[in-house]
Amino acid sequence: LTNAINNSRHQFTFARIPSHVNIAGNEKADSLAKNANSPPAITRHTGLEIEDYYLQARTWIMEKWQSAYSSSTIGQHYKSIEPTVNTDIKFADKLKARESLITRMRLGHCWLNHYLFKINRHPTGFCDICQQPETVTHYLLSCTTSNVCKTVLETCRLHNIDTNVKSILSNKTATDAIYEAYKLGQRKL
Repeated sequence: LTNAINNSRHQFTFARIPSHVNIAGNEKADSLAKNANSPPAITRHTGLEIEDYYLQARTWIMEKWQSAYSSSTIGQHYKSIEPTVNTDIKFADKLKARESLITRMRLGHCWLNHYLFKINRHPTGFCDICQQPETVTHYLLSCTTSNVCKTVLETCRLHNIDTNVKSILSNKTATDAIYEAYKLGQRKL
């Protein structure tokens, strides 16, 4: 660039202007630039992003779902295991038979007499031995003649698992023990 200026036929004069003082256009530009950097308040609302609308809709749906779920009189067994609604997978296993068994127990819809009575397949719904309602809780925790109950209680003791249906049917060690004891028995669940 220096060579081009030196070889040019034109003459150049450089002048230094120490500030924008008293130059109307420059003063106005400085003033506008300063004001643009620090507005006193937001003057325009641009609305929500689409993700914010999705979040609001999801929150509203989950609140409605939870309200309906909590006030429903059906599914009390499952509500004791999962009191809060969500879209998570509740139980998954590589072995389909184990996944089916534990999921049916979590729902309370397995071939125990209490459920069979509800669908008119058993006369009383009671355990044939204990003469108590044969629910999932009874089968897993209090049926003293059940090999599954004995295995579950021993597993809970050995692995320090709370002895309630929610803890047992949510714990991998316990569900594995349930399945292994179930396989040894002759009963379909």
